Amino acid sequence: LEGFRLHYAPGLQHLLLHRLTPADTHALIARYPTHVMPLGSDNSVFLAGGWYGPDGDPAEHARWTGAEPVSAMLIASAADHRLTLHMMPFDYAGAPPQIATISLNAAPIARLAMTPGWRYYTFDIDRTRWRDGANFLTIAFSRAEAPAAIDPRSKDVRPLAARLNLIAVTPLGTRASRPLSDVARVAQAGETPVLPGASLPELTRAFRINEPGEMLDENSWWRHSKRTAFAPPSLLARIGIDPARRIEVDDAAETIAYDSACLNDSDFLHIAYAAILNRAIDADGERYFASALQKKETRVGVVRALVHSEEFRKAF
Repeated sequence: LEGFRLHYAPGLQHLLLHRLTPADTHALIARYPTHVMPLGSDNSVFLAGGWYGPDGDPAEHARWTGAEPVSAMLIASAADHRLTLHMMPFDYAGAPPQIATISLNAAPIARLAMTPGWRYYTFDIDRTRWRDGANFLTIAFSRAEAPAAIDPRSKDVRPLAARLNLIAVTPLGTRASRPLSDVARVAQAGETPVLPGASLPELTRAFRINEPGEMLDENSWWRHSKRTAFAPPSLLARIGIDPARRIEVDDAAETIAYDSACLNDSDFLHIAYAAILNRAIDADGERYFASALQKKETRVGVVRALVHSEEFRKAF
């Protein structure tokens, strides 16, 4: 398969862990300038062992953890970042303190006693602890009990340690040349930090492997007869293309249509909006384009309409 330049990855986690080229990593970092993950089913691809499935209020996007440590894949660059966790311990009358031990890329960064109830726990972490691309967060808890073993009225026999509904990684911006002296706790438990919006889960379905050679658009006969503007780097990154490439915007956007052959119209539209407009699709847009596709509009026509829209032009 390698000789035919046919690259197969059994899943996104395998691709991120084992198959990324430097160009893929460049695109991945540009795609996720921040990585803000509500812990619903949409972000399951970034979660590894130890988590129970999402439950409770659908708007809460929360997951319980059990007796085993939990881990998550965080996308970031090798720079100073802030890590924010929104979590609560499993608590009951007479419960001992819940101690959380937090590690990043197998190196301990914090050990703390959790406060009862939902709280934000926020840490500034020096650039030396991060690496470009996939980083691995691990949280271990000191105790886990089954509700049924504490309250006879409960039917929940799962060992529960803590409940989380958000993991966020945000850059700290330009800093002095000196590194942070250590992991710095920057918010008291209970304070609500200012965070950007959640990372778009639709983008997890728009990955590709960047080939080292030129793309068709970069060496074809029409290359020097410019037809449309070059695609902005942020658009290329959301599609999964190295943002250092120079590709015309129509050609870049059309790859979304060509890659959607195995998708239904709704999934295609959700991915197209996320990749091109950098937002979730709205109900009016979905109705309009779904109707157009039923009336024989092509998917190439849809992505061209989005990149020529006033909203896209204003953004770039």
